[in-house]
Amino acid sequence: MIKFHTTFEIPNWIVQGLESQDYIRIGGVIRDAKTKHIIAMLREIAPDISQASTLLTQAGSVASFLNLGVSIINLGVSVIGFALILKRLKAIEKSLEENLNQIQENIDKLHRKLDISVYANFRAALDLARDATTMIQPENRKNAATLAINRFLESQHIYSNYVDISINENIKVADKYILSLLLTYVARARCYLELDEINNAVLCLKEGAEVLRFHVEKYVKNLLTSQLIARVVAKTVGHNFVILGLGTTLESPIELNRLAQICKWLEPELNNILDDKSILFEAQGKNLVRFLHYEINTELYSSPVAVAALFPILPLPIMIGKFVMDKTIEAFFSTENKAVKDEPSFTMKEEINSQNLVQVVENIEQIIETYNRFEAYLLEVQIIQKIGMSFQNWLQLAPQIETQGHEVERICIIPSQSLNLG
Repeated sequence: MIKFHTTFEIPNWIVQGLESQDYIRIGGVIRDAKTKHIIAMLREIAPDISQASTLLTQAGSVASFLNLGVSIINLGVSVIGFALILKRLKAIEKSLEENLNQIQENIDKLHRKLDISVYANFRAALDLARDATTMIQPENRKNAATLAINRFLESQHIYSNYVDISINENIKVADKYILSLLLTYVARARCYLELDEINNAVLCLKEGAEVLRFHVEKYVKNLLTSQLIARVVAKTVGHNFVILGLGTTLESPIELNRLAQICKWLEPELNNILDDKSILFEAQGKNLVRFLHYEINTELYSSPVAVAALFPILPLPIMIGKFVMDKTIEAFFSTENKAVKDEPSFTMKEEINSQNLVQVVENIEQIIETYNRFEAYLLEVQIIQKIGMSFQNWLQLAPQIETQGHEVERICIIPSQSLNLG
């Protein structure tokens, strides 16, 4: 039988595993990077803590300096009660009201309708769900919870449509509607958990993870390709070709590691590439990012024949647009036979807007972190399902030793053996 050890501190061996990248954190779940087995779970016990970034730093965050706000949900689905969901919802609604006033003209031109009053239905459903948890008669509890679930389903359809509209038409409230949609799934799953319908909770969160992943990927790709993220400084060798990888630098106002992490989340196959720069070049080929190519002419050699003498093992080059790319040394040979000017030239007329890019990347990191936490909720409920524990007993897991005068932000739940959910 699997037992659980709970502690107020994250053990050093887990912290070291996160630092060495032997372990990874997805929301509030810590997993073995290779086997994907669950090593531990984090549960916030002070839902409104102001220094949540401290916890994220300790637990291996996407970016340790994330500006945490309403777009970030708490660690652990067991923390998200109906009152907290309502509080998050009100914050989103307030933010939407402010944003919708600014973008209403664009919405009107599109003959679209993004009605803020739809939140009244969601709030009513939360009231029903909260009342259901206080009812004594099982039949009354089930009836009230069922009514709430039906309203959550209705809200899901509306918010999903609003997400599609706001992303497709580039209306800048998509993240708010994605979060609203996420909350409907969390609330619906919480209803099932309160009724001890664990299987239904798992199915609900699985459905939510699939739907949300689709929307978040689309949202992130739109944001990422809307900005030039880096400048490629490449040496033009002679008059006819450019060699990347030999004297090439990749410059960006954002750390390359942060950009690479985003690309790896979008395309998991990029995790097989270790070098951040290589990840970004590969991501460019997949149209995930856009670079500004900045070419510097250096008259080292005068023809491709000279390069062939230096690199006799070059395979046949591959044509890509204006250039021909060789995968071995990432050599680019110009298909045009004109002379290259001595002064630097830009292959694109756009400039990188550093301030905008920083904001875009921070928004992307926040929405990815939010999705990862939702995915962790699914893992947490699957654990409850696997071990056959009731949700109420799961809530009772807590350290037995009293804290000594310091404010506790979270607990760490460690199974007696790593858990494989298959």
